[in-house]
Amino acid sequence: MSIDQRLCIALLGCALSGLTTHSVAATLAVVATDDGVVKFYRLSNNLGIMIPGKSVPVGKMPVGMCGDPNGTRLYVSEVPEKILAVIDVATQAVVATIEEPGMKRPADCVVGPDGKKLYLMDSLGNSAFVYDTASNKLLKTITVGEEPNHGIFSPDGKRLIVSNAKSNTLTVIDPTTDAVVKTVKTGTEPAYMTYTRDGKFLVVGLIDDDSIAFFNADTLEFDQQVGVPQSPQVLLPSADGQYLYVLGRWHGVVGLVNLRARGEHRRVVATIPVPKYPLAMTLSPDGKHLYVSTEHFENTLVHIDVDVLSPDYIISDIHHPGLMIYLK
Repeated sequence: MSIDQRLCIALLGCALSGLTTHSVAATLAVVATDDGVVKFYRLSNNLGIMIPGKSVPVGKMPVGMCGDPNGTRLYVSEVPEKILAVIDVATQAVVATIEEPGMKRPADCVVGPDGKKLYLMDSLGNSAFVYDTASNKLLKTITVGEEPNHGIFSPDGKRLIVSNAKSNTLTVIDPTTDAVVKTVKTGTEPAYMTYTRDGKFLVVGLIDDDSIAFFNADTLEFDQQVGVPQSPQVLLPSADGQYLYVLGRWHGVVGLVNLRARGEHRRVVATIPVPKYPLAMTLSPDGKHLYVSTEHFENTLVHIDVDVLSPDYIISDIHHPGLMIYLK
C-alpha cells in the first residue's frame, strides 16, 4: 500500500440541530495525492449527497491531513517539499505553509484537544514533530517507534498515543511535557486507532494480523484480539456505541463488530460490500451516513446509509481517495 497514492478526507462538522431536510449538514474536504488539491464537497443532510465545490492547491504530493478541534483549520502534509499547508476552512484557502527540511517523510498528523499544538508524524524518521498552532513554529521533535502510522488523544486529553507499524508498538506521550512515558507492545502492523464510545477501550487495527486489538483505556493492558476483514484500515464506533465499523481493504467490505458483547462474543456480525481497495472511511456528525473512499482503478467516494447498510450513492470525479477524518 503506497502512501503516495493516498488522499485524506475530512468531515468539517457543523451543528445539526434545527436543520431541515434541505439543509447542508457538513462539508467533505478531500485531499487527492495525484491532483495535488483539497477538493471540498457540501453534504446533503437527509441523503448524504456530495455536491462538488472549491478545489485548493496544496502541493505536488499531499499524503496526510488533520484538523483542529473547532474545525477551523486543516493541516495537509506534502512529501516532496516536506511542507505542511495550513488551510482556513471558512475561506477555503491556504493561509500558511510550514516548511520542515529535517523531516524525512511527513505523514499523518493530529491536533491536541485544546488546539494549541500540532503533532506531525515522520514515517521514515521515526519521530513526531510538535508545532505551536498559533505561530506555526517547531517546538520539539519526539522519538517514537519505527514507522509511526497514526496518532490519537485519549478522551481526557492527557495522553497522545502513536501507533508504530514496523516496531509493532504504541508510543504513549504526555502532551504537557511531550515526553514518552510508556511503550506498549501490539500485534503486527498497528495502524488506525479509536476509542469505544464509553471510553473503556482503545481499539487498534492490526493490518498484517487482519484483526483488531482491545486495550484497557486506562492501563493499556491487552484485553482481546478479534478477527476482522483483511487489512483493517479505519475503525469507527457507531453513534450509539453498539458497533464498530471496520474498513477491510482486501475484502472490499465494511465489517460491523458487535461491541455490546464481551470476550468470544465480540465478532463481525455483518458486512457491507464496497468497491475494490477501500482505504478510508468517516461517519457523518449525526451518525447516519458512512463515507468510504476507494483507490486504484475504482477511484470513488461511496455513501452508505447506516439504516440501510448498503452503498446508494457513488461519486468518481477524484483520483486515489484515501484516509478520512471527522473534524468536530
